[in-house]
Amino acid sequence: MSWLRGGTTSVRKTLCLVCVGVLISLVACPGAAVSPAELPPALQALPMADLLGLFSVTFEEPNYLAEVARLRAWAPPVPDEQNAGRLVEVIHRYPRTAAARRALLDLAGIYARKGDWVTAQSPFYYVMEVAEGKSEARIARLRLLEMYRHWGTPDGVNPISELQEAIRLFSGTPEEGFAHVLLGDFLNEQDKKEEAYAHYRIAAKQFPRALFANYARVRHSLALSDEKRYPEAREVLGASGHDPIWSGRALLARAEALDGEGDLDKAIADCTIAAETGDVPQIRGEAYRLLGELCSRRGLHDRAADAYRLSLVYTPLGPDRLERQLSVLKSLAAAGRNAEASAAAASLEMEVLNSSWCYSPEEMTRATHEIDSLLAEMARNGSRLP
Repeated sequence: MSWLRGGTTSVRKTLCLVCVGVLISLVACPGAAVSPAELPPALQALPMADLLGLFSVTFEEPNYLAEVARLRAWAPPVPDEQNAGRLVEVIHRYPRTAAARRALLDLAGIYARKGDWVTAQSPFYYVMEVAEGKSEARIARLRLLEMYRHWGTPDGVNPISELQEAIRLFSGTPEEGFAHVLLGDFLNEQDKKEEAYAHYRIAAKQFPRALFANYARVRHSLALSDEKRYPEAREVLGASGHDPIWSGRALLARAEALDGEGDLDKAIADCTIAAETGDVPQIRGEAYRLLGELCSRRGLHDRAADAYRLSLVYTPLGPDRLERQLSVLKSLAAAGRNAEASAAAASLEMEVLNSSWCYSPEEMTRATHEIDSLLAEMARNGSRLP
């Protein structure tokens, strides 16, 4: 597969790419030189091949086991230093996967949350230096901007203007396409919808063979659904529902659009497949959650309870899991499965009390209140609670 737009490399394009490499060497590394000793301590022992492998492609294929390992790195909660070691182990064990990239972003986030931007940015600047003039340096620059999207930006940094500049400099390379996807995400989050859509379209149309092309369509569709532009949201997905990698995400996006149009039956059908084929645990968990919600509104309370329960398999401890557990209780009660509802209520109560490190006092109070209200309503309706 040619990485260049159009499929062949002309002399003119080759010269352009050489110029891009020169420009990158001049502008891609605005920070001071970074030595290996300045990398996060847990990252210093990582082989150079593994570190460069994090920047070998613009967008990696998901790996289910790798993503589970990444989630495991955060549970149970441990000091950041130990989390960092676990995250680096994910990078080492699952090279060139989306989970390895996310693990690096997580690692950078440990320092970004503390305001230590020098350490947070160091892996990216380091690769920009050691791979100067190569695709890895361009990708490292984009990954740095992606890190800002997740963890905020230091003073004096404007990710949107930097991505616009990257698009200009990386013209004709896969990095240009991924820069369009990232810029679309930034603009969408700033509610600059039409500008975001334009960049998603460019990424999908001009780089159709790239792994990020259908991902861009999914992002575009979800953003359109947020605006209640449901027919358009379905249309932009195209054939991405048959993509062997992104079909789960695409069908989840289409289910949201179908739900918005009021076609619950088709939305339930799409959501059922999405829940079984999502590329990572988070997507499967979200698909089961939406399936539970759709079934509940359809009056299929038994199926809703089962879907919510399945969503818990893919949901770590936290506010999302708490919300889904409460939905399980409500669905069981609505289905008349009172014994199961009361048992699930007791189980949830114990989990919340035994996981105070995970929930805020407000979340714990809310959960207890909702459990008490549900059990009281069941009792008023004549249910005998075990």
